[in-house]
Amino acid sequence: ALLLNYELARRHNGKFYLRFEDTNPKLAKQEFYDIHLEDYAWLGVQPDKIVYVSDHLDDLYRAAEKLIAAGHAYVCECTQDLIKEKRAKGEPCAHRSHHTKENQALWERMLSEPEPGTTLRLKGDLSDHNTAFRDPTLFRTIVEEHPRTQRTFHLWPTYDFENAAMDGIMGVTHRLRSKEFELRNKVQQHIQKLLGFTPTKIYEFARFNMEGVENS
Repeated sequence: ALLLNYELARRHNGKFYLRFEDTNPKLAKQEFYDIHLEDYAWLGVQPDKIVYVSDHLDDLYRAAEKLIAAGHAYVCECTQDLIKEKRAKGEPCAHRSHHTKENQALWERMLSEPEPGTTLRLKGDLSDHNTAFRDPTLFRTIVEEHPRTQRTFHLWPTYDFENAAMDGIMGVTHRLRSKEFELRNKVQQHIQKLLGFTPTKIYEFARFNMEGVENS
C-alpha cells in the first residue's frame, strides 16, 4: 500500500503524505515510529510531508463539535455489549434522541474529564445493510500516556473519524488501500460530506499472498 500510493503520487506530480494514525495511546511507542521511518527510507520512499494525527486533536475536536451542533452526532453512555446488540438489530439506543444542547453539554464533560465507557457516535442509518454505517463510534475515552503529545488527552478519535477528517484537513485526494477497509468507505465519505470536505477517492486492492518464500 505504501509503495502504490507513493508511486501514484510521483507519476502524477502529486504529493505523498506519510501519516501516523497514532490515536490509540496504548499502542503507540517511540520505537514503532523509528522502525517505520527506517524501513521506509530503506525502501527509497521519501514523503513530501510526515504528519502525526496525535498533533491534530484540537482540529478533530472542532470537527466533532461541528457534527454535534448540526445534529449528526450524539453522546452515548451504553455499554459496548448493548451497542453491539442494538446495532445488530438495527435499533436505536436511548441516547440517540438527545437534544443537540444536551449532546453539546455531554461532549464538554467528556473533554474536561475522563468518562470511561462514554462515546460519541455518528447518526448513520440503523437499517443499512452495511453494518459499519449503523451509528459507528467517533470518539472514545482512553486514559493512557501518549509517547508524543506534550499535553494530556484522554479523548481519542476512532479510525473512521480521524481518517475521514484528516484527509479533508490535509486535502488528500486519492488513496489506495487493501480490501479489508472496503466497508469503511461509506462511513468515511459520509463524514467528509457532513464536514464540508470533498470525499477522498479510494481504490481497494486484494491482499497479495506469497507462498514458499520467507518474509517478515
